[in-house]
Amino acid sequence: FLYGFGFGGTIPLSESLWAAYFGRKHIGAIRGLSAPISALGTSIGPVLVGFWFDYSQSYTTPFVAIGLAYATAGLFIGISRKPSQSPKSA
Repeated sequence: FLYGFGFGGTIPLSESLWAAYFGRKHIGAIRGLSAPISALGTSIGPVLVGFWFDYSQSYTTPFVAIGLAYATAGLFIGISRKPSQSPKSA
């Protein structure tokens, strides 16, 4: 039940955050720049966790590290401010 709400809310919530933070006019360009970074992280992360498990014989440490990374990212998102609007050039 909780997983359904959490996972189901991720897509619309993240899209609305991107639009609210950067504005709808340039969201395609901004998402286009961030997509490769996100894809790289989500493809390398499981491999690094696997190597970490091979080294430590436990998933506890890498999962705690990932949790701390998410918590840190959430903190930065929470304290970030919207970029200032630049004046339009005529």
